[in-house]
Amino acid sequence: MSQWPCIPSVVISLLTRLYLAVVRCVFRLLWVAWGPTKLLLPPIDDPALVQSARTLALWIRQRKRSTVSIIEAFRRRIEAVNPIINAVVDERFEAALREAREVDRRLDACTQEEREEIGRIQPLLGVPFTAKESVMVKGLSNAGGLVNRQGMKASRDAEVVGRLREAGAIPVAVTNVPELAIWVESYNLLNGRTVNPYDVSRTPGGSSGGEGALLTSCGTPLSVGTDIGGSIRIPAFLCGTFGHKPTSGWVSLDGTRPFRYVNENRKISVAGPLCRSVGDLVVFLESVAPRAAGLAANVTNTDIGSLNIWWMDGMESPWCRPTEPSLREALHDACRYLHQSFGATLRQFQWPLDMSRTAEVWLSKKNNEDKDEPPLVSDMKNREDKLGQNGVLVVPVLPLVAPFHGELLYFWKDVNLALIFNVTEMPSTSVPLGLTKDGLPLGLQVVTTPGNDHLSLAVAAALEDKFGGWVSPSPVTV
Repeated sequence: MSQWPCIPSVVISLLTRLYLAVVRCVFRLLWVAWGPTKLLLPPIDDPALVQSARTLALWIRQRKRSTVSIIEAFRRRIEAVNPIINAVVDERFEAALREAREVDRRLDACTQEEREEIGRIQPLLGVPFTAKESVMVKGLSNAGGLVNRQGMKASRDAEVVGRLREAGAIPVAVTNVPELAIWVESYNLLNGRTVNPYDVSRTPGGSSGGEGALLTSCGTPLSVGTDIGGSIRIPAFLCGTFGHKPTSGWVSLDGTRPFRYVNENRKISVAGPLCRSVGDLVVFLESVAPRAAGLAANVTNTDIGSLNIWWMDGMESPWCRPTEPSLREALHDACRYLHQSFGATLRQFQWPLDMSRTAEVWLSKKNNEDKDEPPLVSDMKNREDKLGQNGVLVVPVLPLVAPFHGELLYFWKDVNLALIFNVTEMPSTSVPLGLTKDGLPLGLQVVTTPGNDHLSLAVAAALEDKFGGWVSPSPVTV
């Protein structure tokens, strides 16, 4: 049912498109008047900066690079790019270097066989990582972007941070978020605005926007995010990286908000990774989520050809923004590839509700969880799921490529494509698919049923092989 049933849907659609055109024109004119937007980041001059976390860990174990040299390389990179992107809000470089020296002393005293055994126990030994500022990293800012919490530091590590430490990774910094991490723009009065490295007039998204911007700028190889309504997938999409919203409950939420209490039974919110490769998403999850044990093998052994690939290229509501042609084309190219190369079955998906209503459903879900009522997902699906245990849904993350700063305030229904999968508690992987002719990231999300994260990750890996994955926003000279 539409909000105003007396108005024909075609008229609503035309008015919606007119409104969007006016909003986009105004923002474009404002940024043209403001100044240049394509400010190039400094060139990448150290090969470590573009490596996966897994490769860095291997280099360290094989003593091809010292842990200290790796930490120093990312420290220099952060110092070079942060004045432009404004992502890092607090750091622990000196402490990280002390920990790196300990790792190097330990490995130098081991045989190669002993180092390989260490790698099985600590697969991320020596690898630096960062987390959004709302996630507790002991000794670093935990203000949640609030002016009245300025100067507040985390007294301990969030559990996800602690598990990464146990896997050998070294935290180096925390990054900008919107106030209380509850909006899709990483801006607040305490730390200012984080910009998109591909175009500073565009948003990197939120609430993990600082992580997305720093990750794609090669200021970190591994990012910790949270997702209550797209906060991992939206920044990953807008910044051209991979991001994974895992099955609800896989990754502990303890310490992932700037307040002491977090309801561990909440399903609408999750913690998870942003990375520049699918393989790093997997090693992150296996390191922090006991229920992800064996995930790498499951991803490798997934037969893409046996999957049912459902697809939908927009919200199909007159009240919602139509998906931009470049994103539709990229999504269709991805689906054709999965069908033609693997023989996967393609099926078009139909939304079970008017997608303009998604935010209302999301709020209902959130309110129900706050009251400890049964999950809304049971009623929505009538205890059934069209994807079953052998299907994925390919759909946009947003209906447009990177919006201008502030633009989503005027058309917030754009986030409905992300919100709906928090409501249904379904894992989802954000996948980059190259750049537009204007140099902005393209991408989509691959959604699957709870507990079947390996399916969306396997499809993401296949698309990474075909379309190349992450594309650097700055020149690479090594």
